[in-house]
Amino acid sequence: MNLEYSLIGEINLSQAVKIISALDRSKKVEIADELPDGQLSHIVIKGTTTPVGYLGDDTLEKVNSRDETLRPYHDFLESMYRILRNSAL
Repeated sequence: MNLEYSLIGEINLSQAVKIISALDRSKKVEIADELPDGQLSHIVIKGTTTPVGYLGDDTLEKVNSRDETLRPYHDFLESMYRILRNSAL
């Protein structure tokens, strides 16, 4: 699987926990235990193995941001990150 990553923003551990909690409640996306090629910590469209994001140790990233069909999911991740950042201020 050929994936392209672009940074949404940097996060710390407590923010990662909040992101995971939000993803658990999401009806759009979920964290995949493992993609078909063995990659971990990817955010996928709910019920699929289509990656739209990546939750790293200290970053939240979009996957394949040039794919316009994934834009609603990327927008969701960016919005979630903005809300998280604004609540920390």
